[in-house]
Amino acid sequence: MAAARKTRWTPGVMVVDVLLVNAATILTFLLRFISHFLKYGTLPMNNFVAYVTLWPWISVCTVILMQIYSLYNAHRKKWPEVFLSLILVVFWLTVVSMALSFLLRGFAFPRSVFLIGFAVQLLFLTGWRRLLWRHERRVFRVRRLMVVGPAGEAHALANKLIEANLAFDDVALVVDGEENPELCGGADPGRTVGGYERFPLAVDAVGPEEVYICSGVPSEEKISFVNYLVSRGYPVFIVPDVYEIFISRGRLEQVGDTPVFALNSPLTIPEEWRWLKRLIDILFSSVLLAVLSPLMLAIGLGVRLGSPGPAIYRQQRITERGREFCVYKFRTMVEGAEKTSGPVLASRNDPRLTRFGSFLRFTRLDEWPQLYNVLKGDMSLVGPRPERPFFVRRFVQETPEYAYRLQVKSGITGLAQVSGRYSTDSNDKLKYDLLYVRGYSPLRDLVILLQTVKVIFMRDKAS
Repeated sequence: MAAARKTRWTPGVMVVDVLLVNAATILTFLLRFISHFLKYGTLPMNNFVAYVTLWPWISVCTVILMQIYSLYNAHRKKWPEVFLSLILVVFWLTVVSMALSFLLRGFAFPRSVFLIGFAVQLLFLTGWRRLLWRHERRVFRVRRLMVVGPAGEAHALANKLIEANLAFDDVALVVDGEENPELCGGADPGRTVGGYERFPLAVDAVGPEEVYICSGVPSEEKISFVNYLVSRGYPVFIVPDVYEIFISRGRLEQVGDTPVFALNSPLTIPEEWRWLKRLIDILFSSVLLAVLSPLMLAIGLGVRLGSPGPAIYRQQRITERGREFCVYKFRTMVEGAEKTSGPVLASRNDPRLTRFGSFLRFTRLDEWPQLYNVLKGDMSLVGPRPERPFFVRRFVQETPEYAYRLQVKSGITGLAQVSGRYSTDSNDKLKYDLLYVRGYSPLRDLVILLQTVKVIFMRDKAS
């Protein structure tokens, strides 16, 4: 039988988060006016009443930001990423609190309390969340993990899970096909306990706490495996293939008394959201170009001084419906980097990068000129990253489903960039792009933009 699944009490964590944020704000208020208290024996209540107006909004924003940065499931992340998320939560909370105090006319609440409170809130939340993270890593860590799929895919997924610290003691593989250590870079990430035909025996022998089923498992076997696992209470995680992504958001309809899923032909953003997305693109790109123009001039000067050649690099890319356009970026490579090699995908430590170009790539500052592409309508703030025609043709030939991501406008950032890593393969990035389109909403765009801020500071994230 499957082991009992441990449950998390997320509402309790939310309550503690809210209490600590407000306690830190009140403590900052007391520290700020301690001299007033020592002199008059009382606190300036007219200032404190302004906080009473704001605290419900501060509390709601705290929970929302914690959710956006996935801090209610933080035990699956490494501590540096959790800490970076906390910094961004407190930063945005400070910005939102100051804006709300202005909108709600809470002028009696000093802005200095918010600024000093940034450090106090971060201290309180870091201490509490570090203790919670250590506790949940100990309580919820996976001791027995099973991966099911074709040998190569199963080995690769097992390696990813181990790298993410999701499994520590035992990794069992149920594979289809001969074991081939070369398929996973020469390293065997776990013990193979059998093939598909021995699946029930293998599951009962291992007693896994989590089972991951690869996308390469044929439909008949996948249905059989899932039925067996669910009937016995084993937690199941399925790596989706493109077909499963298509039906994941299918609209439930009825033909007579028969339920059917309605799948609209190509994946695309609903028409009712298109105009709003374009309006947001125009407003944000206009404001950002105006605000960032002095810094962009300085960056352009740095590019010119760093190496011979133009500051702005122009390149043909593919966007919505296969239309070609000229993308603008700050030049990060030496002039004529592809004259001898031809089109080559950039790598992490590409020798063609200039010293200043490496910095621009690391900080994503080289992407800023694409705000002009957004304003023109070639791109959106959020969407699948635009690719060059040479590679688009190659990807479509290798994976025909790649053409579906061309049904929407390309973007500066996207779900693949905030969810994947630099080394994430093109097939997984494609799945993220299709999932983004399949479940599009303006709120999701906002979440991706906020998460992009964190990605800038994480070197292993996708570019």
